[in-house]
Amino acid sequence: MKKSLFYVLISTLMFSSMEIVLKAVSGQFNPIQLNLIRFFIGGLVLLPLANHHLKRAGCWFRTG
Repeated sequence: MKKSLFYVLISTLMFSSMEIVLKAVSGQFNPIQLNLIRFFIGGLVLLPLANHHLKRAGCWFRTG
Protein backbone atom coordinates (compact mmCIF):
# COMPACT_ATOMS: atom_id res chain seq x y z
CA MET A 1 0.00 0.00 0.00
CA LYS A 2 2.75 2.46 0.93
CA LYS A 3 4.71 1.63 -2.22
CA SER A 4 1.76 2.26 -4.52
CA LEU A 5 0.97 5.53 -2.75
CA PHE A 6 4.57 6.61 -3.28
CA TYR A 7 4.32 5.85 -7.01
CA VAL A 8 1.05 7.77 -7.30
CA LEU A 9 2.57 10.80 -5.57
CA ILE A 10 5.68 10.74 -7.76
CA SER A 11 3.66 10.46 -10.97
CA THR A 12 1.36 13.29 -9.84
CA LEU A 13 4.33 15.49 -9.09
CA MET A 14 5.95 14.77 -12.45
CA PHE A 15 2.72 15.25 -14.39
CA SER A 16 1.84 18.52 -12.66
CA SER A 17 5.30 20.00 -13.18
CA MET A 18 5.29 19.12 -16.87
CA GLU A 19 3.27 22.18 -17.94
CA ILE A 20 5.55 24.55 -16.03
CA VAL A 21 8.66 23.09 -17.58
CA LEU A 22 7.14 23.08 -21.07
CA LYS A 23 6.28 26.77 -20.82
CA ALA A 24 9.81 27.57 -19.66
CA VAL A 25 11.55 25.78 -22.55
CA SER A 26 8.96 26.14 -25.32
CA GLY A 27 10.91 28.85 -27.13
CA GLN A 28 14.13 26.86 -27.11
CA PHE A 29 12.94 23.48 -28.42
CA ASN A 30 10.81 22.19 -31.26
CA PRO A 31 7.58 20.45 -30.05
CA ILE A 32 8.80 17.17 -31.52
CA GLN A 33 12.04 17.48 -29.55
CA LEU A 34 10.09 18.14 -26.37
CA ASN A 35 8.00 15.03 -26.95
CA LEU A 36 11.12 12.96 -27.60
CA ILE A 37 12.71 14.23 -24.37
CA ARG A 38 9.55 13.44 -22.38
CA PHE A 39 9.41 9.87 -23.66
CA PHE A 40 13.14 9.39 -23.18
CA ILE A 41 12.97 10.49 -19.54
CA GLY A 42 9.92 8.29 -18.98
CA GLY A 43 11.76 5.34 -20.50
CA LEU A 44 14.77 5.94 -18.28
CA VAL A 45 12.54 5.99 -15.21
CA LEU A 46 10.74 2.78 -16.22
CA LEU A 47 13.80 0.85 -17.39
CA PRO A 48 15.11 -0.22 -13.94
CA LEU A 49 11.61 -1.24 -12.85
CA ALA A 50 11.08 -3.31 -15.99
CA ASN A 51 14.55 -4.84 -15.67
CA HIS A 52 13.85 -5.93 -12.10
CA HIS A 53 10.44 -7.36 -12.99
CA LEU A 54 11.72 -9.29 -16.02
CA LYS A 55 14.64 -10.78 -14.10
CA ARG A 56 12.30 -11.83 -11.31
CA ALA A 57 9.84 -13.44 -13.74
CA GLY A 58 12.60 -15.26 -15.61
CA CYS A 59 11.71 -13.64 -18.93
CA TRP A 60 14.98 -11.80 -19.37
CA PHE A 61 16.72 -12.21 -22.73
CA ARG A 62 19.78 -14.40 -22.38
CA THR A 63 22.65 -14.51 -24.82
CA GLY A 64 24.85 -17.51 -25.39
